[in-house]
Amino acid sequence: MKIILFSLVFFCCLNFGHAQSGELDPSFGNKGIVTTNMGSNFNYRSMGRQVLLLPDGSMYLVYEAVDLTVITKKKADGSPDLTFGINGLSVAVPLYSSHAALQKNGKIVVAGNTHNFGQGFYNTVGIGVAVFNADGRLDNSFGKDGITTTDLGHDELVYSVAIQDDGKIIVAGTSLDLDGGPSFILLVRYNTDGGLDKIQNTSLSVSYQYANAVAIQNDGKIILGGSALLRYDSTLDLDTGFNGNGHQTIDGNVNCIAIQSDGKIIVAGNSLNDIGDPKDFTLARYNTNGSLDISFGVDGKQATDFGGLTNETAISIAIQTNGKIILGGYTMDGTNINFAIARYDANGIPDSSFSVDGKLITDFGNTSNDYINNIVIQNDGKLIVLGYTGNGINTYVAAARYDVNGNADNSFDNDGVLTDHISQGSTIYTCTAIQANGKILSAGYSWNGSNYDFALVRYNTDGLLDSSFSGDGKLLTDFNSSDDRVGAIAIQTDGRILVAGSASDNFGLARYNTDGSLDLTFDHDGMQTSDFGSTDFANSIAIQRDGKILAGGTALARYNPNGSLDSSFDADGKLATAFDSNYPFNSNDMALQSDGKIVIVGLNYNTTFIVVRYNINGAKDSTFGNNGEQYFEDLTGSQLTGKIVIQNDGKIMIGGGNLYAYRDLILNSFELMRLNIDGTPDNTFNGGEILYTYVNNSSRATSLAVQSDNKIIIAGYSYNESSDDFTILRYNINGSLDSGFNNDGVVLTQPSAAYDKITSVAIAGNKLYAAGYGQYPGNYGVVARYLLGPGEIPGASTFISR
Repeated sequence: MKIILFSLVFFCCLNFGHAQSGELDPSFGNKGIVTTNMGSNFNYRSMGRQVLLLPDGSMYLVYEAVDLTVITKKKADGSPDLTFGINGLSVAVPLYSSHAALQKNGKIVVAGNTHNFGQGFYNTVGIGVAVFNADGRLDNSFGKDGITTTDLGHDELVYSVAIQDDGKIIVAGTSLDLDGGPSFILLVRYNTDGGLDKIQNTSLSVSYQYANAVAIQNDGKIILGGSALLRYDSTLDLDTGFNGNGHQTIDGNVNCIAIQSDGKIIVAGNSLNDIGDPKDFTLARYNTNGSLDISFGVDGKQATDFGGLTNETAISIAIQTNGKIILGGYTMDGTNINFAIARYDANGIPDSSFSVDGKLITDFGNTSNDYINNIVIQNDGKLIVLGYTGNGINTYVAAARYDVNGNADNSFDNDGVLTDHISQGSTIYTCTAIQANGKILSAGYSWNGSNYDFALVRYNTDGLLDSSFSGDGKLLTDFNSSDDRVGAIAIQTDGRILVAGSASDNFGLARYNTDGSLDLTFDHDGMQTSDFGSTDFANSIAIQRDGKILAGGTALARYNPNGSLDSSFDADGKLATAFDSNYPFNSNDMALQSDGKIVIVGLNYNTTFIVVRYNINGAKDSTFGNNGEQYFEDLTGSQLTGKIVIQNDGKIMIGGGNLYAYRDLILNSFELMRLNIDGTPDNTFNGGEILYTYVNNSSRATSLAVQSDNKIIIAGYSYNESSDDFTILRYNINGSLDSGFNNDGVVLTQPSAAYDKITSVAIAGNKLYAAGYGQYPGNYGVVARYLLGPGEIPGASTFISR
């Protein structure tokens, strides 16, 4: 009796360990997620934004690539510090035009722009701030997982960032009215935890208002420079002790600010107060009360001409310990734009002891354009500049270090100059399937060093790569030294694996044995290509009961089990799916009914989505819809991606993503519609109408699945105010969101700190597999596994008392 009682109590306790439906499965990979990269690294367009010096001579370099910001750490000699982050790189954050500053505690603050959505037809630009720990990880005590975003409903452009003594973060820039109204000088302050402290918009009597630079005085007052020079007190109100009204008019552009030890303010840019030629570097100094310091340069100003033919613009400023002033920017030599650096004495006179007549030009290549973004001075007086170089096609990080006299410092990357880039892999999963033994297949494409290849990966049930598959669990297939991309995957009853996609401009199919080797019985070499006379691709694949293979996309094709085209299908095995020459139709997905009939869904010129059913011989089925076709007019601006699943009762579920019109806004939504077997709308599902579900600004559905109990899962991605998240929704059979799935029917997951997108889902037992990709800033394949129903927490032990 005691044994029975113990067992009952124990199993009751186990009930408390039941995982909630929609939770990531912790027994799979790393807390439910696995990531894989394969192939070769791709060199991404990159630029250097900021140098942050550390006391030991090492430095953080802030890079931007593909609208993402990453931090790399370099040793004093310019070589990478591989102990930082992952192989010397931090995680990527979805910020661009970023600026950075170091906190006193060693954490790194990065502020930049992030895309926001939902303002009518506009993609607005908002503010994003991220804080990194010194090891390259995001600081989870700041904002949401290290990032905070601010959207004021306008275009908020970030141009500078600074840290107050109390750790609060100051971000400066401009706020543009989307309706054509006036712009504002923008000042935003954040608390140390990422919470918004205060926003200050300032309007002056100038047409375009902005702040390019921010600096903080020793007394905590804040200096902004851009279309004007302004000073604010600690409450972010204009300081009337500065020029009587808190601002000083500038005829030109202030791009950078530095504050001398005596409190005087040095500003630089071009065309300041109409001094010199508009093409020149221009420099000015102001007293602490906002008046121009006439003891500086010539009546408070100084101009430097590098002989360039276009605007010579000063971008960054630094002050040496002896008071000398360094400006960095760019000039044009008649053909190319080059780094330009000038040094001045403390009184604003060009310093002839620096390089040649106080001026220095650095060219990174005869065909390159080279821009400085940042200039800093080391403790030993050496000068480091950071920016980018490019030939119009590729852009690379460019850095240089000079000694105190302006000579190249050959101890920095051997010759004083360094070019760098973000070099990472590019692997994207587009589809996934689960074998009968529970192993997981994910396929897509990966960069091989010169083009993309079919990529296929197999994982064991615990998420580890399956070394019995192609030796290491991963394989690439190259059709003909062209771009090859997998769009769909299917598993035959004998376990062999079929993938379909594009090989150059043709349908491309490949079949593999269970060990990952190409099946040479399939078209002699395991690979098949079919030319339909245009740019062709396959995004769906299905296997008939007789083993014949259907592939759909820009057309519909059927193959015999050996890979040859099946001439009994529309005479030559190939069937065009364009029903209107003016508005061609391509299928987005395909499904087979239990009777062998073929149902495809697609989009006709972004206005109508179409469902078509064919008989087994390729003829349209006249018993379906209107002579085999069913058209559905969507809301304005339809962009239904179109995925299709046949329920176990024969009804047809269609899902996708669409621009959803709500009042005067155009919002992205997830969409579902269910059809009866004959193609008519199913009135038991949302009254026979399309069901629209708005998740977040900018949502996109990419995949669809139906559980054995006919609950519906639609998945894709949605915008979270800074990047895209994996997004999964589950509905009851009548179309209502299933509150038993993560309490509200919606699950959001962020495998990376940047953009994460589901491209495919599959169901096996009570598990949901979501495949897609994340960014770092290259792409890597991601598979996440979720629990779909009540059950014991995976990995929990069951004890039997005897």
